[in-house]
Amino acid sequence: MSEPIRADVSRTYVRPPSLEDWVEEDHPARFIRDFVFSLDLLELGFREVEATTGRPGDAVDLLLRVWWYGYVHRIRSTRELARACREHSSLLWLTGRPAPDHNPRWRFWRNNREPLRGLFGQVVGVAYSSGLVGLAVPAVDGTKVRACSSRRSAWHRKDLGRCCGGPRDRLML
Repeated sequence: MSEPIRADVSRTYVRPPSLEDWVEEDHPARFIRDFVFSLDLLELGFREVEATTGRPGDAVDLLLRVWWYGYVHRIRSTRELARACREHSSLLWLTGRPAPDHNPRWRFWRNNREPLRGLFGQVVGVAYSSGLVGLAVPAVDGTKVRACSSRRSAWHRKDLGRCCGGPRDRLML
């Protein structure tokens, strides 16, 4: 009988694994990286914040990749994005392993709201022209029906059987 495979967290490597091996070739993070690298962000209106004191600030393209990854994977909170930058292997790959704090992400969103809206619209246009998405409009009926379904007023099986006066199998309940 063979032994089950267990995690060996004490394993050491002669060469550390490459970040390129962490993400599959068709992962959305690769598209995000390539698309952001192809843009001229300053021409699109993104503002680079210069740090006068302390540690240098995060680059605009790094913060844009993190926000876009969060958008694709439905991570909206800056604190959740900060946690994901430390835990998701694809985000570790996308950022090159620095984990930007939640404050620079929030400031980036606040300072670049209009360019981000324009860029996301441009991305949808590229995805549509590439045949990656369809622009079907989901329609929802907005009818509002007032319900009265308290325990006292709701109809139960035994109430329906009593009301209709017939055997239970005729009611098809």
